[in-house]
Amino acid sequence: MTLGLLYLTGLDVNYTRLKAIIASSSNSISTHMTSNKNVFLRSLSILTLLTCFAFSNAQDSRSIIQDYLSENQAYLKMQDSDISDWIITNEYYSNSTKVNHVYITQTMNDIEIVNGVANFNIRDGKVFSMGDRLMRGVAQKAQYISPSISPQEAIGSAARQLGIEVLEPLKIVNPISSTEFVFDKEGLSLEEVPVKLVYERTEKGDLKLAWDLNIYTLDELNWWSVRIDAQTGDVLSKNNWVLHCDFGSCGYEFHSTMHESTLAEQEAMSQSKNPMPLPGAYNVFAIPTESPAHGPRTIVADPEDPIASPFGWHDTDGEPGEEYTITRGNNVHAYEDRQDNNVAGDAPDGGVDLTFDYPYDDELPAFQSLDAATVNLFYMNNIMHDVWYQYGFDEASGNFQEENYTGAAGQENDYVQAESQDGSGLNNANFATPPDGIRPRMQMYLWADNAANSDFSVNAPPS
Repeated sequence: MTLGLLYLTGLDVNYTRLKAIIASSSNSISTHMTSNKNVFLRSLSILTLLTCFAFSNAQDSRSIIQDYLSENQAYLKMQDSDISDWIITNEYYSNSTKVNHVYITQTMNDIEIVNGVANFNIRDGKVFSMGDRLMRGVAQKAQYISPSISPQEAIGSAARQLGIEVLEPLKIVNPISSTEFVFDKEGLSLEEVPVKLVYERTEKGDLKLAWDLNIYTLDELNWWSVRIDAQTGDVLSKNNWVLHCDFGSCGYEFHSTMHESTLAEQEAMSQSKNPMPLPGAYNVFAIPTESPAHGPRTIVADPEDPIASPFGWHDTDGEPGEEYTITRGNNVHAYEDRQDNNVAGDAPDGGVDLTFDYPYDDELPAFQSLDAATVNLFYMNNIMHDVWYQYGFDEASGNFQEENYTGAAGQENDYVQAESQDGSGLNNANFATPPDGIRPRMQMYLWADNAANSDFSVNAPPS
């Protein structure tokens, strides 16, 4: 939301509710033009006032920070150009601490300096603390002001140095500005390729003009964030947004065990459910149970936290009532991806009462418990969202949500895409976490099944 949660004379004003009030006033006008004209105009005036307040608040933050930098310029050992060119990249107000948190990035020639950042904590119109990673002497360290290679050439150079084949030239799908573009993804990346002109700080402390871009490889194993020298095409720096956990081949000891049962008994076992499922409930290995080796499944009802997920785990619009009855909601969409095509596959459906009670049998192959596994994945992602929310990983801090209910600063439309029993690997998982506003992808693998370690089971006939 653009205006987010506004603060006027100490009173919290929810922008969403304000829009609803104005919409209601507008509807009333259609039937009561004369009597409600003043109501509508008054509501419109309030919206205009709040918009102006939000704008002036941003202006006030800039003035407060600029005054602080100017007053402390000698102490900070900064030149005029170091403190005069910067932009506010994020700002939010904490109700609990009554502190306005403002984040800035240095610029040179209207081009952002990578990691030339600072954060300021403001209370009662004054900066009381600063986190400083700003560069000193930027005017002398910036080597170029215009690139020698195009953004298309930068993408090609990055791909070659990453060992990625470019099948065909990419086309611009969104020319944001003369220094920032978004290219299509065809044959190169799972996501569109954004490219932006920046200054990159070298190990020697100089500033090199660079194209900043990212490529999510088609094999899903890497999401490279790369800075390409805008003069030479060389890679200046790179980092991978995909975190891998891989235990490799599993060592094991052979233990021979025999289970005897009839086929009918085994089928009955695989279809068994909790005899008393609860409405709006999940049959899962609930926290603190780490795995099937640590305890049994249990039915948990309404486990969502009312602060972190105030409309439940299946809502996406911030209004009462669920938008989904499958394992999807504001924080995560959990689904199967056995074919490794990165397309949302089947997701368990809990029906109108949101009861997710699916069979699980640890003596059967894991793929036969797919729905139970997906429900557990949905549950754990939501639990992690709600728990970490209490420790500050909220909307303003860039957490993963489809919609930011509070209206705080932070990008939306970035819920977790959680892929159950993903077919792209074995033995654990990976998690791709791009910047705020881009959907992350979690891929949960099956464990390799060592035939030599398999238990031997006789189903029929009985001996």
